[in-house]
Parts: sequence; structure tokens; C-alpha cells
Amino acid sequence: VAQLQVEMGASEWALKPELA
Repeated sequence: VAQLQVEMGASEWALKPELA
């Protein structure tokens, strides 16, 4: 489950690089 959340988080950062 943790790994899945990491992948989802990476997708969010990819969509919102200004927030990274």
C-alpha cells in the first residue's frame, strides 16, 4: 500500500511541479 501511495504522489508532483 505504501508503494502505491508513493507512485500516486509522484504522479501528483509530475502534474504540479511548482509545488515540489
